[in-house]
Amino acid sequence: MLNLRLLKEVGDLCFDVDLITSKFSEIDIYAAVVQSQIANSSLKLYIKNIMKMILQSRLGKSTLLFITIASAMLFTNPKKDTYVDYAAKRLTTEIQTSICRTPKLTQGLFWEEVSKITSNSCKSGLATGLTFQSSSIKEFIANSTEQQNFFVFSAYTTKVSQYNFKTIGVFGNFLTFQK
Repeated sequence: MLNLRLLKEVGDLCFDVDLITSKFSEIDIYAAVVQSQIANSSLKLYIKNIMKMILQSRLGKSTLLFITIASAMLFTNPKKDTYVDYAAKRLTTEIQTSICRTPKLTQGLFWEEVSKITSNSCKSGLATGLTFQSSSIKEFIANSTEQQNFFVFSAYTTKVSQYNFKTIGVFGNFLTFQK
């Protein structure tokens, strides 16, 4: 009688069990299973040795490092929505900085305090107004921005009035250049 475990292993190899039992003896089937297990373990050992050689070589380490960095860049490449949020915050800060400059008043402690209060009032008032308009600002930036996705990083060009802002998004961060 054929060993049921042996038949299951052979059956797992996509053979018809009835066909096998009628054509081959138990010894033939067992020999075939053993040969496939030896071949399988030899293949695993061969692959393991190749991976070990690759990791031990300089080229292999460099390749592995390159693949790791490229994978990290791929998964941290910022999306356009993230860029729009970043650009809206940056634009809001730029507006506040350019409009709410501290006035240069006559020297003296009193006038320095008046300058700080004026500047802070301007910034808080603008911040309140800009907060109410944040969805409009984001929509404007989204419509004014062109994204080029290079998979490991993205390049964004935002056209505002006569300015072109070039931004690179990589590793979840942005670096902006003004043209």
